[in-house]
This record gives sequence, C-alpha cells and structure tokens, in this order.
Amino acid sequence: MSTNINRIVTGLALVFCALFMCVACSSTTPSAPTVVVTLPPEQVQPVETSQIELLPSPTIEVNQPTAENTEQADPAEAIINNGIALFDTRDIDGALSAFEEAIAANPNSANAYYQRARVWLEKKDLARAVVDLNQAILINANSAEAFNLRGIAYLESGQYDQALADLNAAIGLKPDFGNAFNNRALVYFHKEELDKGLEDATQAITLSPNSAEFYVTRGLIYSKKDSDDLALADFNKAIEIKPDYEKAYFNRGVVYASTGKITEAITDLNQAITLTPDQAVYYLYRGMMYLQNKENQNAINDFRKVLELSQDENLRKQATDWLTSMGATP
Repeated sequence: MSTNINRIVTGLALVFCALFMCVACSSTTPSAPTVVVTLPPEQVQPVETSQIELLPSPTIEVNQPTAENTEQADPAEAIINNGIALFDTRDIDGALSAFEEAIAANPNSANAYYQRARVWLEKKDLARAVVDLNQAILINANSAEAFNLRGIAYLESGQYDQALADLNAAIGLKPDFGNAFNNRALVYFHKEELDKGLEDATQAITLSPNSAEFYVTRGLIYSKKDSDDLALADFNKAIEIKPDYEKAYFNRGVVYASTGKITEAITDLNQAITLTPDQAVYYLYRGMMYLQNKENQNAINDFRKVLELSQDENLRKQATDWLTSMGATP
C-alpha cells in the first residue's frame, strides 16, 4: 500500500508542475488498487493564479504630456480602446489585430505594446510577451503595470529571479499595487521562501481585501506550511467573495484530500468541474478520489475524460496507467 501512495504523490507533483503546468501499475491486476490518497501540502502548486492578476482593462501612459504635445491626439488611442473591448469579450485574435494596428499607427505607444503583451500571455506565448514588455518599458520606464506583467511572464516561464526583480520594480513604482504583491508572493512560493510569500500575500489582502485571488494565494502558502486550518479559512473566504471561483474549490479539495476528507474533496472537485468542465487535471484528481472511495466506474470515467481533454504527456500517462491498473481500456 505504501508503494501506491508514493506513486500517487509523485504523479500528482508532476501534474501540478505541468499546470503552471508516474504511476506504474501492473497490467495484470484486474481491479483498482486499494490506496490511501494523501497529498502532502508541499506538493500543491497554484493553478494559474498569477494569470488572474491581470487588471480587467489596464492601460499605461506613454509619457507625461508636454506643452508641445498636449493638444496632439494619439492616433493609436481609439484603436487600443477597441482592442481592449475585444479582449474583454474574449475575442483574443480580434484584440491582437487591433493592437498590431495600434502599434503601426503609433510605434511609440507603450500602451499598445503592453496590451499586445497581454494577448501573448493569454496565448501562452511568453517569449513574445516579454519582447513587447521590453519595448513598453523602454518607452516608459515608470510603468508599474508593465513591470508587473513582465514579472508574470517570467513567473510562468519559471524564471523566478527575473520575475522577482520586475515585481520589486513594480512595487517600488507603485507601493499600493496589490496585484504585484500577490504575484511576488507566488514567486516566493516557488522559491520556497514561504515566510516572505506569506508577508506579501497578507499585504496584498490588506490592500485589496475583496480579492478572492489573493486569499487563494495565501491559502496555498499556508497549505505548504502545513497550516491546513488557515488554508481552509482562506479558501472559504475566496469562495465567499467569488462563489464561482473554480480554483478556490479545487485547492480546497486538495486540502480536504490531504487531511483524509475524501467526501468533501469530491464535492469540491465536482464544483470545480461544473464551473470549468475542460480542465483535465480536475478529472484526474477526482478520479483518484473516486478510487479511494471505491467508486471504480466513476474513476474510470474521469480517467478517460483526462485522455479526451488533455495532450499533456504527464496527465495522459497517469490516466492511462490508472485505467490499465483497473483492467479498463483507455
């Protein structure tokens, strides 16, 4: 039994890494192995929480206007505003076209490069996002928003020292920038500097006490510090503020699972899946919970759903291995 536990924990660690993103079982075993699924808090990683910290429709200034240009309208402004509207309605490709048009209209618009970087981040093209943010910062070195966004790009690419430097700059320029404190907390989370991360997450909450995302970040840090009660309190608060926040349900489910509350974990995973039915890792984790609860057919259905939804090698291997161990076809 202990071998199976270790295999699950190892597999889950790979899953959560892939989310910022094995289980080897005998094919001769006809039924699901009896396991106790316990996920140590130190294996939990945030589910793209840093991405949520993009401001809804942020803009940045090119430079402070001077007496010579105060009456000269920016030819890119109207195009940028149209692009932001498209981005907010999830027309990402339309927004990209608009921001490219804006850059052509005014190659010195820091805001146009900044907005296009948001599109590249949405498309997971981190390299292009950094290139555009480099240009935005070159034009306007006083933009806390641009440093924050570049910090996010570095964070998501695993370049934590670069992310930290940019987020320090963002906070230096804008000391009340709650998003930057939250993102820096996530950097510290990954760098295993949990006390610093906790301090930043708490500061973010102090600055923006109604931000559900900030409570999830602090809850993740508390979980990694083995403070499950405090983690649950933060996830509960996040759900109170934002009842449709699937990542709060998912991470609360992880904590419930780690403390042996399988029924509660399944309930939260059900809610996360209801809110975001295309997230493969939710099905993989719920399948493991169903195995623990001896609901084998439900587990099989969930593992097959992982294969339907995901092309991620680690997720697919774990789902396939569990199906094989249960005598089920992938």
